[in-house]
Amino acid sequence: DNCSTRLLDVLEVALAETGQPGVDLVLPDASLTFRDRVRPYAAGHPLVDLGIMLGLGLPMDEVASPSEAAFLPDALAAALQDATVGGRRLVARRDTVFWVEGAGDTDRAFPWPTALAWLVLAGGLVATLARPRGRTSRAGRWGDAALLADDDVRAALSEGAVEGCFDMGYHLKHVDTIFGRVFGRT
Repeated sequence: DNCSTRLLDVLEVALAETGQPGVDLVLPDASLTFRDRVRPYAAGHPLVDLGIMLGLGLPMDEVASPSEAAFLPDALAAALQDATVGGRRLVARRDTVFWVEGAGDTDRAFPWPTALAWLVLAGGLVATLARPRGRTSRAGRWGDAALLADDDVRAALSEGAVEGCFDMGYHLKHVDTIFGRVFGRT
């Protein structure tokens, strides 16, 4: 229920009161999800896009029916343009009252979320590779302490076993062999 769909609600009530059949809405892109329909409006604004997608979550992946898709004013206008009532066109003629060239177009903005993700990944990689082998970082020692403070973990694993789980030397010991098999010896 929003200001766009209320127009359809009022139209349905008015038609029902006069004994007319309901409005048949048709959208040319009926297979689009809510996410597909909203994304063009956030183009050029990646943080707005991220906020909308995270805030509205999984329900945005459902395919919108024609009446549900009418929550966007542009979609409502397109749906009403081709709508019928009892087989007759609902709108006889469409006229644009005011138009500004370029209205609604958005400039592409810098992709901040992508750049931030790459920076975090690069920082983690540098921090991992810059640490001497066999030494645990301060954050790693805090993580070990937090794990060892848990009674269930201590009951299942010794301190050495916990450290062994996070020993990069153990996890990377066959990388050179695998690299050689895949890419050949150089």
